Amino acid sequence: MYRFWLSGSTLLTSILEGEKMSIVSFDTLEFVKELESHGFSSEQAEALAKTQKRAFEQALETQLATKSDIHVLKSDVNEVKSEIRLIKWMLALVIVVTVIPVLKDIFS
Repeated sequence: MYRFWLSGSTLLTSILEGEKMSIVSFDTLEFVKELESHGFSSEQAEALAKTQKRAFEQALETQLATKSDIHVLKSDVNEVKSEIRLIKWMLALVIVVTVIPVLKDIFS
């Protein structure tokens, strides 16, 4: 779940996951001041700040994995590893049960 706060000109994005919370901060006012100090007009700087803010929002919603996402993925991988381990043992048992009678017949 994502929540966005604008505090003055600062965008704070929180990713709420149970009790854990990560915050990504983008100070749009500082960004605008920096652009203006390098020759951008106020209108240009504000437009770039809005565009950058939207890009951050989109990245957080669609492209970036949270710690919770990574934890879920690791759990899924571990579950698959456990299932593969079980399948290996089952296959080994089937091979042993199949091969032992054939070996008995050969050596008897």
